Amino acid sequence: RNDVQRFVNSGGGTEPTFGLTLANFSGYNFSRVKDSCGIELSDTLWPPELLVVPGKLSERKNLPQFVLCYLWHMQLFKTRASGGQLLFRNTDPGFADKWHSARMLDEYANRTGCPRNRGYPLTLSLSDPTSCQLFYLHNPAPHAESIWFMKDVAGSRGSHIRLLRRSQVEELAEKQGYSCPDASTIASLGVENLWKLDGGKFDQRIYLLVASLEPLVIFYHSGHARVTAGRKHGHTDSLRPADHITNLLVQDKERKINNTEAVFRSPEDLLRLLRIEHGESKGRQLFTMMSRSIKNSALQVIFSAQHRLERFAEWQRKGGVYSFFWLAMDVAIDKAMNAFVLDVNTLPMSSPEFFDRRRHPSWLLEARSSLVREAIDLVQEMSFRRLCRDWGKMKNSTSIPLRIPRTWELIFHGDNGGSQNSLLQPEKCLEQMKNYS
Repeated sequence: RNDVQRFVNSGGGTEPTFGLTLANFSGYNFSRVKDSCGIELSDTLWPPELLVVPGKLSERKNLPQFVLCYLWHMQLFKTRASGGQLLFRNTDPGFADKWHSARMLDEYANRTGCPRNRGYPLTLSLSDPTSCQLFYLHNPAPHAESIWFMKDVAGSRGSHIRLLRRSQVEELAEKQGYSCPDASTIASLGVENLWKLDGGKFDQRIYLLVASLEPLVIFYHSGHARVTAGRKHGHTDSLRPADHITNLLVQDKERKINNTEAVFRSPEDLLRLLRIEHGESKGRQLFTMMSRSIKNSALQVIFSAQHRLERFAEWQRKGGVYSFFWLAMDVAIDKAMNAFVLDVNTLPMSSPEFFDRRRHPSWLLEARSSLVREAIDLVQEMSFRRLCRDWGKMKNSTSIPLRIPRTWELIFHGDNGGSQNSLLQPEKCLEQMKNYS
């Protein structure tokens, strides 16, 4: 309450006291936390002692890896900044269900009158009899060699994916080697004219932090690229999973990865490659176009879940909790720099490889550390500002500019102009670039 009063008296010029007080892993797999972080959870309510010390996590660059891993996995916690209010993480409005996520995007396109499959690939649920018959008897892929990614509805980490070309689907249909409906499978069409990294397929794993539902506040982190084995073996025309699926589990089966430098590449590597291919000026321009397209496609995913987010916000008001979530999105880029969101993952369950026993390049360790520390600080600051508003002390507290850490970018603020830097606004259509110009 003293922090709130100081914040009000200064017109938003002061900060709250940061720091955790309680945390646990409610509903979580404790053995996975132990294996991933290398720590015993003898008391599930108390964070490691280093985290209880007051202060901003974003300024503490030398936290041990097991402490960062703890921050990555914790689900429920309280902080000094939230005044004892419970912070609840991983409020998933339906993104974890692959078909439901694709359906929300189609419904968004119908509602707004926007073209379908801009910013996301064509996806069919084979559990629907009509879609299943369409897939086998009138396959909508543009070419015989087009690739379909056959995904288990509840699958994760890529090992469940099968690959089929349109010609193979047509052979199954001709031989009647299929059954409809298929309740467990969705079919996602591969992106055409992919931009490749050093000759191999890749995707960009980005992170979105929805730090607040009321108002809706979204931050973006550029993450890292994940490269397939195809660039090394020259097998990008095959249907080997490791030549098309970037997930570390799939790549590990192909080439036994102990050092993730063979798979993970920094955003700076993408910029370097564009500068080599197109020259300094054009390369930077294309990188800017690509980054903007990624952010717009990611925003479209969040906007498609708007009604569900509103219901979650109502639930948190009634329950006296503060909900937030962060997502990992896997994004493919075509040669015109259009971004397509291939998959949406709720964290941390879908990304156990983010903290594991493999060797990671130094740039990834640094990026991973800042991503986790800064995200928790952003949530603490947003929860504090909502307290200032909810207690009737300062109505415009949530709209005062945030002290944004260096690695996260504010891309949407519901109380401060919506989408930032002329990015995609809600209910608007995503633009499709046809060429480099």
